[in-house]
Amino acid sequence: MPVESGALGMSPALAGIARVLAIDGVTAEVVAALRRAGIDPILLRGPSVAGWLYPDGGRLYRDTDLLVPERAFGPAREVLAGLGFADWHAGYSALERPRHAAVYWRRPPGGWPFFVDLHKGLSPVAGRRAGTWELLRAGAEPLAVGGLAVLAPGVPARALLVAVHAAAHGVGCFQTMEDLRRVLAVTSEQEWLRAGALATRLGLDGALAAGLRLLPEGAGVAGRLGLPRRASPALRLASLPAHPPGIDALLSVAAAPSLPGKAAAIVRRAFPSAALLRHRHPAAPPGTRGLVLARLRHLGRCARFLVPALATWLRLCRGR
Repeated sequence: MPVESGALGMSPALAGIARVLAIDGVTAEVVAALRRAGIDPILLRGPSVAGWLYPDGGRLYRDTDLLVPERAFGPAREVLAGLGFADWHAGYSALERPRHAAVYWRRPPGGWPFFVDLHKGLSPVAGRRAGTWELLRAGAEPLAVGGLAVLAPGVPARALLVAVHAAAHGVGCFQTMEDLRRVLAVTSEQEWLRAGALATRLGLDGALAAGLRLLPEGAGVAGRLGLPRRASPALRLASLPAHPPGIDALLSVAAAPSLPGKAAAIVRRAFPSAALLRHRHPAAPPGTRGLVLARLRHLGRCARFLVPALATWLRLCRGR
C-alpha cells in the first residue's frame, strides 16, 4: 500500500517520519483495544525491526503486523471492525484471501490510510499456524510503541522473521534484502541456532533456508544450521529478480493438495470474484458493464502471461 510522500505539504523525509509516528499511535490504539478484549498480540515487524537493525533511524514502515492466537483470530477481527477498520478483502472468496493473515484498513477524513495485518501464521509461503503465537510468546520482549509497552519477538524470532520475509519477497525487494544483510551482521551464531530450532518447531525450515541462501553470507549460516538444501518451487521464486506475471497463480494451483482443489484454484484464478476485479481494475466503469470489461481484460492478461509463467514454473520445478 503506497505511502503518500509529501503528504500534508511536508517534504518526503518529514512525511515519512510523521507517517511512522502516526502508525505507532494506531498500533498502540489497536493493541490496547485487543487487550481489553482479552487478546495479547505480538508485534511482528515495524518498530521491532527498525529499532534493532537501524539504530540510527531511517527505516520506515507502512503498516502494523500483529500476531494473535489462532483461536482469537475471529474475535480480533471483530475488535478491528469496532475500531472502524474495514476488511481489505471484503467480498473475496476464501481461495483469494491470504491464508495466514487478514488485512484491515482505516482512512480518517483528509488523512493517511492505516493498515493492520492481523496474523494467525507467519508466512504465506510455508509453515504451521496452530501454536505459532504460543511459541513466539515464550521469548517475547516488551517494546515501547506509541507510548504503550507492546510484546515483540525476541532476537532469534526476529532473525527468523527477517529471513522468512526475504523468502516471501525475494531479491527484487531492496528493503527486504537490506534487512537481511543487517540481520546477518548483528545476529550471533547462538541466536541463529535458536532461530533454527524455532523454525523447525514452526515448520519454517525451508523458508528460513531459502531466505538465508539469497545472500552468500546467509548460505554459510544455513549450512552450519543443517537446513534443507532443496527448496520448493514457491521458495525458489525468491531467488528471481522479478516475479513473472501469472507465476503466483500457477504456484497456488500446484500447491492444492487434490485434483478437485487444483480445479477449484484454476477456476477461481481464471474467473475471480467481482470484489477482486474491482480492486485490480478501479478505472473500470461502474455496474455490470464495468465488471464485464474488467473480466475480459483479466482473461486477456491470463492468456498473455500463461506461457511465460509456465516456462518459469517448470524451471523452478527443475531447480534452475
